Amino acid sequence: METHHFIFRPGLWIGEGKLSFNISPEELRFYTRWTISSEREGAIHAFQQVEMESAPEQVKNNFRFSKFTEKTFFVELENESMGIIQGTGVIDTNKMGWEFHLEGFEGFEMYSLIPEKEEFALHAEYSPGSQLRTIIRGRIWQKMS
Repeated sequence: METHHFIFRPGLWIGEGKLSFNISPEELRFYTRWTISSEREGAIHAFQQVEMESAPEQVKNNFRFSKFTEKTFFVELENESMGIIQGTGVIDTNKMGWEFHLEGFEGFEMYSLIPEKEEFALHAEYSPGSQLRTIIRGRIWQKMS
């Protein structure tokens, strides 16, 4: 298993980008902060906070990554608005991502390594099952102390 992907590097990861919706040309800037734990008992826990411009509240997500194989893994996402949802992940040499497919909700996140910058490009899309789709593009990098 390749360990250069960010979920395998404990510590603080920060990021930024833009969030848009398929029904509007408006874009919102966002900032994210991931706290990644060391692997324990076959699982990696991660806490993500997302701040969006002009939104007073932060989005807080708890992730649990487990059941790692050479090319796949299991992901569990927990937050206040959705409760706990489960999905599957894929690992490649330079890419890693996960997806969720539930009745009334689907989405994916893909992180692509940019080796010369030691950071990851992020592309994600989420849909509550209607025609509305949230599109997220950005980047994350490890914050060094």
